Amino acid sequence: CALPILQSVTNGIQIFYGTDATSQPLFSGFGTLLNVGGTITISNSIGLPVMFDSFDAFHVLNSAQSISLLGFECDQFSGFDNLVTCSSITFDVYANQYSSFNGLTTASHILLTSPITPFSYTSFPALSSVHSLNVIVDGGNPVSFPVLSQLDDLQVQNTFGIDAPMLTAIDDSLEISNSYMTDLIWLENVVSVGGDITIFNNANLSSCSVEALCQHISTNPGSIYVSGN
Repeated sequence: CALPILQSVTNGIQIFYGTDATSQPLFSGFGTLLNVGGTITISNSIGLPVMFDSFDAFHVLNSAQSISLLGFECDQFSGFDNLVTCSSITFDVYANQYSSFNGLTTASHILLTSPITPFSYTSFPALSSVHSLNVIVDGGNPVSFPVLSQLDDLQVQNTFGIDAPMLTAIDDSLEISNSYMTDLIWLENVVSVGGDITIFNNANLSSCSVEALCQHISTNPGSIYVSGN
């Protein structure tokens, strides 16, 4: 158990695993930590995934400047339940089961890059607003954002889209590339895109079935790049 009475960190936390740590039974601790003024980084330094039986930590943390979880695998990932707002989250974690970020409501930037086939990804049940969302996920099910309604930029690669039923507008740019998707029905509730639309290298995508995208493409050809679909 790591630092069981620590409540606040002014700057950041960095944890790096080396060549002798490719397999660990459990990552746990930081059970009383409430605030981190900088970045929480948990990563490997060897180019190979660190493998935990489970990740179970940071359950009461409610604020951090940014979080970067890179290059590890576990059977169960649980943590960051009470985190409400965070400027930036980079999440590259492979797990069979996820229960995390359940209280997060706002973020500036979220990057999801896990290779998670064939398992379901973590969801963000309370996230309503994010400036930039980048989802690069190989296979699996769409990442769930059930109450997301404010989004400026969306970039989707190597996935089946995102599940965001309350999203009706993308205020700035949309990019869909190198994906497995056969249609864009996951964007059916989006009625407007404010900026550029880029759709390329989606081998199974042959048509645009979302009215807002079709209209934007037809009326704003200068802001559209479509190729290799």
